[in-house]
Amino acid sequence: MNTKEVEVKFLGKSFVFNIPENIPTEDFLGILDFVEGKYRRIRREAGDLDAFKLGLLVAVNLAEELFTLKKEYQ
Repeated sequence: MNTKEVEVKFLGKSFVFNIPENIPTEDFLGILDFVEGKYRRIRREAGDLDAFKLGLLVAVNLAEELFTLKKEYQ
């Protein structure tokens, strides 16, 4: 599988991702923006959580949204 490098800023830190060439860069950046927004909202609402718990809460929140959408379209 061919990949391409995409450099991004996420939560104020720079990262380089190798993503499959068939994924449009704009889509990948949109996904990261969505996740970053979710992270910031949950951090604001949940208060003082360590990084692991916050990351887990974000993952569970995103999985719940996906699960709900899958149920709606089945």
